[in-house]
Amino acid sequence: MRLSLSSWLRHLTPALAATALLALASCHEPTSTRAPASPSAPEPRSPNGVVDLLRWSWENRDLTHYREVFTSDFQFGFAAIDTMGVQPAPTLTRDDMLISAQHLFAGGGAEPPAQSISMTFNGTLSPDPDLRPGRPSHWHQQIQVSSLTLEIVTTTASGWYVSEGEQFNMVRGDSAAIPQDLLDRGIRPDSTRWFISRWEDQTNVVVPLGGTHGAMAAPAATLPTRPMTIGRLLLLYRQ
Repeated sequence: MRLSLSSWLRHLTPALAATALLALASCHEPTSTRAPASPSAPEPRSPNGVVDLLRWSWENRDLTHYREVFTSDFQFGFAAIDTMGVQPAPTLTRDDMLISAQHLFAGGGAEPPAQSISMTFNGTLSPDPDLRPGRPSHWHQQIQVSSLTLEIVTTTASGWYVSEGEQFNMVRGDSAAIPQDLLDRGIRPDSTRWFISRWEDQTNVVVPLGGTHGAMAAPAATLPTRPMTIGRLLLLYRQ
């Protein structure tokens, strides 16, 4: 069962908005360890590489490379803050991720597309064995990101600021469910290539991008004061 965005948002409580405002008042900018922007797409030849390719695709608004990131059985896991009182939790698949990205990167959806996107990982991308049952570490790895910072400014000068923890689960190409469109392009099972099979949103701070965030200049227009997570952002742009 998939919940619509409007149905889901009705379950959010006023306490969530209050939490976001408190976070805005107390948040600070983490030390960035993001490598300098690369003019070419990173190679997904390791667990780190495919996560870097995801980030590169967002920042360059590149849907072609973004399609190469996820397995055909990919799932996005929503943060607890987004699923309070909602059962079952909403589900996003690879197709949903691509629709959201198409609307965010290039437009065509209900929300204005991005004019610029910055995605920063705080800390080192260090892969570990996937702790879920039945996933041997030879083929399955995970990366825990203590803080991902996402800054988006849209073509209407509105935007979003999201800071939260994330977990990525990766699978090696010779054990991955490769999407048919990638098979049609000649991408085959390959032990030197990695894909993301799950992205889990582990929200710790959510605030809207705006002029009171001291580390970033405010866009020209007054921005909305609603809380945002990556999960809710993906749902918003899926419309």
